[in-house]
Amino acid sequence: MTTQERAFRAYYAAMTNAELLRTAANKNSFIDVAQKVLGEELMKRNLTLPSGELSHALTSLRLAQGRLASIKSALLRWLRSLKL
Repeated sequence: MTTQERAFRAYYAAMTNAELLRTAANKNSFIDVAQKVLGEELMKRNLTLPSGELSHALTSLRLAQGRLASIKSALLRWLRSLKL
């Protein structure tokens, strides 16, 4: 086992199931060893990726959460600028 493989194993093992599934949704952009170790960790935990439709919905939800966070930040800056 290479140092790189050990590092990925430790990294994925430290993740929650939800974090691991979110990470796995983007696995095609990872290097081969990362994909392999991620797949092994998913199998070890008996986790599977959601179907394409559900995966798309989760991606949309993450984008919406990001937009809401940006809006919240802008509103807080605006409120602070009012100096109430």
